[in-house]
Amino acid sequence: WIQDGLGVAYSGTPRVGTTQPLVFQVSRTGQPVSLERHLGAYGHLVLVRGGDLGYLHVHPDPGLVGGGVRFWVTAPSVGRYRLFFDYQTAGTVHTAEFTLEVQ
Repeated sequence: WIQDGLGVAYSGTPRVGTTQPLVFQVSRTGQPVSLERHLGAYGHLVLVRGGDLGYLHVHPDPGLVGGGVRFWVTAPSVGRYRLFFDYQTAGTVHTAEFTLEVQ
């Protein structure tokens, strides 16, 4: 995902019934970007399930992990989810969007 010259990538795969980490990294031209706290955290994550619009709002670990923002996610069911990751850098809040299939 790239917008306004910022790239966002995540690693990890949510699973049904088990808690898994999702780690989001933000970069500009391949170099890590310094993240700032927004609403008290380095990031905010919402997952919306297709079909019934069930959602999860997940809070991150209090500190950065390897420069990234780590969330612990347990998917309630299989399906297609839209992920919305909010983060702040240089005083501006951005939202990165992804689509994820949970098996």
